[in-house]
Amino acid sequence: MASSSDIRQKLRKKGRALHETLARHKNEDDVQELQDSGEDLGETLKRRFKDQRQRRKKRLLEQSAAQESHDDVEEISSIQPHSENEGAAEKAADPVVCSRPPTGSRRGLSSTMQHATGSQSLDTSVTQHLEEKLRAAI
Repeated sequence: MASSSDIRQKLRKKGRALHETLARHKNEDDVQELQDSGEDLGETLKRRFKDQRQRRKKRLLEQSAAQESHDDVEEISSIQPHSENEGAAEKAADPVVCSRPPTGSRRGLSSTMQHATGSQSLDTSVTQHLEEKLRAAI
């Protein structure tokens, strides 16, 4: 009967062999797909990078929306209600300071637009850099 270490070693070898086979087939499929499509390699790369940018942008927008809603909840919970026994003068003496403007305010919108503009300029510079590398490789 084989020991557990022998069994583990055999499983690792089979796993590696399977992984290598899958990687080889994937590479062959990718090459075949490029040859069959007759599409320019540059166009393929452009489309792939565009898809990646869109996925990153979507992910960033989702994260920023989640962060904004989390910050809004923290703001609301930090404001403490006054009891009915306190006088109007005491209420006026306790100023309530909001660290962030409401979600629909102009300042919030401009910061969102600046973030989107910054992301677009980053995407543009990355695209230009990749195009230069592609031209140099050709």
